[in-house]
Amino acid sequence: MEDSRSFKSEYVGSDCYIKENFVGMSALKLLNNHLSNLQNEIYWSIYIDDDEKLEALGGDHVSLDFDMEISRGVYYKPVIVAAVMGRTECLKLMLKNPDCDFDITDTKTGTNAFWLSAFYG
Repeated sequence: MEDSRSFKSEYVGSDCYIKENFVGMSALKLLNNHLSNLQNEIYWSIYIDDDEKLEALGGDHVSLDFDMEISRGVYYKPVIVAAVMGRTECLKLMLKNPDCDFDITDTKTGTNAFWLSAFYG
């Protein structure tokens, strides 16, 4: 696998992609400037519910221990974001990842991904 900082997508996260798929949500592209290119692609694959892209990126074996910014100054781990957004296929892939921590809790509420997925349904 290439170094995550040199990984570059031709489409996901590009201005063209955002205009086609998230009209009125261009502020999303201003978030997550702290992520490597690979982490940013993982973020987008979860956001758009593309489990095949997540698998191609190595979602079943690469580190998913990073914070995704879902709104200005609000950060969550990929497993929590996938659970809250109901990304079942992405979560199934993450279950295969030995480094993915499903017991991680939200520090503000003390709840884990399982609880949050049930709450947000």
